[in-house]
Amino acid sequence: MFGAVASHHPNEHFLNQMPLTEQQQTELTRSLHQSHGSFELAMAPVLMALIGLGLDRWLGTAPLLTIILPIMGVVGSTIKVLYTYRAKMAVLDSASPWASQPTAAAADSVVLEDSVAADGAQA
Repeated sequence: MFGAVASHHPNEHFLNQMPLTEQQQTELTRSLHQSHGSFELAMAPVLMALIGLGLDRWLGTAPLLTIILPIMGVVGSTIKVLYTYRAKMAVLDSASPWASQPTAAAADSVVLEDSVAADGAQA
């Protein structure tokens, strides 16, 4: 009368997968660390607006802090993301193959300095 009912867990596909390798875990962790900037840019103004709203109600300063604090949140989180990006790019550039080679502009300036020094010695 009642047949066997197959119970399927909603995440059965994920539960039956092989565990992640160490490399996959490292890549997943790295990608999660890289995505935090978007959360900072989105959440900082929202949290600062809520704090500003609460302070405005408490101090009776109407929309003043509700406007100023989110702007400060956007500026602060943007600056943090920018500096984090620049620091990461500096590390990656220092480890790149072209980091140990002088650039064309630097090589030209060395040649120019040598030719000026040689002209000065001849005069």
